[in-house]
Amino acid sequence: SALPRRDDELGVLARSFLQMKQDILTQLDDLTRSRAAFEHLARHDPLTGLPNRRHCFERLEQALATARQRQQQVALVFIDLDHFKALNDRFGHRFGDHVLVAVAKLLNSARDGEETVFRLGGDEFLIFQGNAHDPRKIVAMLEKLHRCLQLPLFIEGQRVEIHASMGVSLFPRDGDDIETLVQHADHAMYQAKSAGKNRYTFERTD
Repeated sequence: SALPRRDDELGVLARSFLQMKQDILTQLDDLTRSRAAFEHLARHDPLTGLPNRRHCFERLEQALATARQRQQQVALVFIDLDHFKALNDRFGHRFGDHVLVAVAKLLNSARDGEETVFRLGGDEFLIFQGNAHDPRKIVAMLEKLHRCLQLPLFIEGQRVEIHASMGVSLFPRDGDDIETLVQHADHAMYQAKSAGKNRYTFERTD
């Protein structure tokens, strides 16, 4: 009578090991998903869903490394919304957040698949185009962005016109590292603001 009981005990033990293995696999799977979700949150803006500043600089490092190796040109476009603070003051931050989400969708819709859109923070965005060897292609991208930003937005029943000033810097002409290129694109954007806003300007470093 002891043998069947031992078989039963072995069976219970085997089942408990299988259950333990399954529990561990489930926990590992949950941990992997949680880590992936955390990594996504760490690299993406929670409001717009766009890649954030951290992700931007990581991607730019990779893009510049590739561009150096292949002797390619890269274009950076620094985008700052015009009169956004006044709009925020008038309608409130919740309304402003809706505007930022709508602008992020507009900028994404203007991509041709070769550009990447990032939100740097506030009402500042950045787009980079790798292998930007053809000036006509860069201008075509800028013209498309400009046209998209002339479209009225309808936020909470309000018709809102949102425009932006854009500054462009080019690798390697305007700099060999990310910080320099972003600074030059930012400077070019301020030149666009000074020239009347709602336009794009190329940095002039020569």
